[in-house]
Amino acid sequence: MNRTIAFAAAAAPLVFALAACSGASTAFVGANDDGGTGSDGSTGDGGPPPDGGPAGCPTTAPKSGDPCKTASLSLTCEFGGVGNQRLCSTTATCIKGSSGIEAWVVNPPAPSCVSSSDQNPGACPATFTTRPTGASCPSSAGLSCVYTQGMCGCIPCIGDGGGGGGGGGQQEWACDPFPSPTGCPVPRPLIGSACTQEGLSCGYGEQCGVVSGPNLGCRAGRWELQPSAAACAIRTCGK
Repeated sequence: MNRTIAFAAAAAPLVFALAACSGASTAFVGANDDGGTGSDGSTGDGGPPPDGGPAGCPTTAPKSGDPCKTASLSLTCEFGGVGNQRLCSTTATCIKGSSGIEAWVVNPPAPSCVSSSDQNPGACPATFTTRPTGASCPSSAGLSCVYTQGMCGCIPCIGDGGGGGGGGGQQEWACDPFPSPTGCPVPRPLIGSACTQEGLSCGYGEQCGVVSGPNLGCRAGRWELQPSAAACAIRTCGK
């Protein structure tokens, strides 16, 4: 049984959290021809994602403060990452300041960002299925682990007496497979890259799940972040 707990969780254009990365700004997985560019924003030998190439975005990640130009209020672009989910990527947003000057604001992946099982903390179980969902957390400090099939981690839960939840307290272990939304590109498109299926929406994770990938929409020929719900369904501990 789940209960819905309200959070101030409307999607921010610059930062989208991923459970594998416990730092301030997190990024998603990248692509060579097999689905990854480097997490530093380099393009390797990959080229554009399957559903189009850059649409107003530079080919490599800019530096914060570099000048930019956008016809809209802001332009967000994503670079690099690892695997089909583009874990640990870099985002850059072109913003017009109060002085009227447009410049890039760049968010690299957090130093703690984990993009593969080789980088998992020592407390992570050996495999995706080793520890079942609903089990107690192996680490009291919270934990996120990446596997080929998906991600596992410690998430908030509500005890039988109503305790725990988003404010801290109780946590339990949960594993979610990486999503494959029907009719959507794989690897996940980079934010800001070109698209051809106008109006298509693709959810690559759940806001409050273990895999909290972005919700993308094809708008005006470009993949853009779409707003997230302002409430999360928090599971009952042990259910």
